Amino acid sequence: MPDRSTALRAIVRAEFLLRFRRTSSIIILLAVAAGVYFIVPEPSSGHSMIQVEGHHVLQNSAAVALATGLNCSLLLSLFGYYLVSNSLRREILSHTASVVAATRVGSLEYLTGKFIGNVLFLAVIGAGCMLSAMAMFLLRGEGTLEPLVFLATYTWLLLPMVAVVAAIALLFESVSVLSGRVGDVLYFFIWGGSLGAPVAIVQSSHAHRWLEMVDILGLTEVITQLTRRFNTENISIGFSTTNRALAPMHFAGLEFGGDALLVRLGPLVAAAVCLLIARAAFHRFDPVRIKRLSGRDRWDLRRRIELRLKPATGWLVSLTGAGSRRAGFSGAVRADVIMTLLQSPLILVAVGVFLPLTLFMDLADVRTGVLPAMVVVLVIALSDIASRDPSAGMLKLLCSVPRVRERYVLWKFCSSLAVTLLFTAVPLVRLGGGSATACISLAVGTLLLPAAATGMGVLTGAGKLFIVTVLMLLDAALNAQGVPGLDFFGCYGIATPATQAGYFGGAVLLLAAAHAKHAAAMKKL
Repeated sequence: MPDRSTALRAIVRAEFLLRFRRTSSIIILLAVAAGVYFIVPEPSSGHSMIQVEGHHVLQNSAAVALATGLNCSLLLSLFGYYLVSNSLRREILSHTASVVAATRVGSLEYLTGKFIGNVLFLAVIGAGCMLSAMAMFLLRGEGTLEPLVFLATYTWLLLPMVAVVAAIALLFESVSVLSGRVGDVLYFFIWGGSLGAPVAIVQSSHAHRWLEMVDILGLTEVITQLTRRFNTENISIGFSTTNRALAPMHFAGLEFGGDALLVRLGPLVAAAVCLLIARAAFHRFDPVRIKRLSGRDRWDLRRRIELRLKPATGWLVSLTGAGSRRAGFSGAVRADVIMTLLQSPLILVAVGVFLPLTLFMDLADVRTGVLPAMVVVLVIALSDIASRDPSAGMLKLLCSVPRVRERYVLWKFCSSLAVTLLFTAVPLVRLGGGSATACISLAVGTLLLPAAATGMGVLTGAGKLFIVTVLMLLDAALNAQGVPGLDFFGCYGIATPATQAGYFGGAVLLLAAAHAKHAAAMKKL
């Protein structure tokens, strides 16, 4: 038993320290803490963190803790997954997997140590947000600072959430079908669904109490308590405008005992179940079973489909002349596109599906139906083009090729752009004859997605930031259809010239930042 506990502590400590030794983790912690500044309004500004039927709710410790805690929980439930969903892959890429597999540490102990380390990492980020909220309370709060209220509120909101996020991350990494880009995209949709579930549960008169246990954010219980406390459903949590002519209202804080405590235990049980399933699916770094994680294999159904498609892919490549040997930069771009298509033949299947849809569907349906689906497919197709070479240890070799070393970022952008044009070329032609605004927006989006995939891939060394950023932008665009600033892909044809110029400028800045980082890295070689 002492040996096991010592091993568990060592795993937890190593996981925690490895994450906080990364500069990106410190930047994220500081960004989350600094973000509280924009959440807590000045009381004299006419805005409030919580408003009830237009009444200003006093920004006491309970109100500030609830509003900032919910905001932190919302962001951490999304970005937290992408921060910790590389625990097992990191062992494989760093070649320490075989050492772990040879130890006497059990699989459940190993996964539990990883789980606890990730929970502590996310909890520290939440604690940083809480401390920042307390500091902002001293500047803009109304009343006396109550640290225990902040601690209780943040613990009640964040602890179950981070446990579920850490457990799902390990589960997805352990199940081969979910261990890559598919899992990253799937989690985003799971997260999006979890935001709508609390409202549906509250509004349903037939919902059972146990359904609230699936709400990992605790929104259902928060809405229920606030509705009961103020005897109204006209309540807003967040930065909102209030009528200062109305008398302010007082919020005494959440109730944490009884049913409220039981509801928050539900996500902890779900986290334990996810961990047990992960244990059952865990490969323990078996070289045969981890091929999917290292990019050399696929889960059975997908592998079988792609094996059937590879001859057809090679035939199409040779038919277009893409297989011919050509020296220089254009030949390097051509080769990278071929590599992408040969690694993922399903890209051509997706092109074959979208082609007739964009040719024969009504133009309005193409914009509002086909283009959003196209964005999701492109996110999966482009996410690892810029980061796959460093992950495979091929960067130094590739940079020895003439004109690739100094043009690496441009090379990856051009190959990503070529893949994107396979999807968007036909819609661009059709929109050009029907909606000039939508056509320009789609053209900008056709540049933006490859630039974002390349820029974020080079800057972070992975495709996760690109995936979550684009999917969040798409989700916001679909839920706010009348906002021109969110129409980045021509789905609604309402983007203004300033919006289009802004997205184009963002693409240029991402590429410039990536080129600067790559140039600095090349000087060290």
